[in-house]
Amino acid sequence: MLKQKKGEGNKINKYKNKPILKLIIFPPILFIIIQDYINKKNLKVCVCTLGRKENLYIREFVNHYENYGVDKIFLYDNNKKDGERFEDVIDDYIKKGFVELLDWRGRDQPIFPIMNDCYNKNKNNYD
Repeated sequence: MLKQKKGEGNKINKYKNKPILKLIIFPPILFIIIQDYINKKNLKVCVCTLGRKENLYIREFVNHYENYGVDKIFLYDNNKKDGERFEDVIDDYIKKGFVELLDWRGRDQPIFPIMNDCYNKNKNNYD
């Protein structure tokens, strides 16, 4: 049996009344509330993101946001020049216009330039 130091309290019970389960359940519920708000207000919503070495998961990611009613995904391809290609996995989404693939291959630390680029190009077309 472990001995506790004086004043430490029971480490297991210190989380007893913390809302850990609520944190797990809350994000999907929050997203449903946001989705309902978006639908009622007829807002146009896009997702701006970048990906590198995500071919195993990108189809599930795109499908997830399509199911939630997002209007478009701007996917910045940040793979290496000779690396995997997102077109191999989600070409059908690209062809129907749900995903716009932007080539940012081989650039280092691109997150801020990507978010600025996406915002500046789309701020008047999406809410």
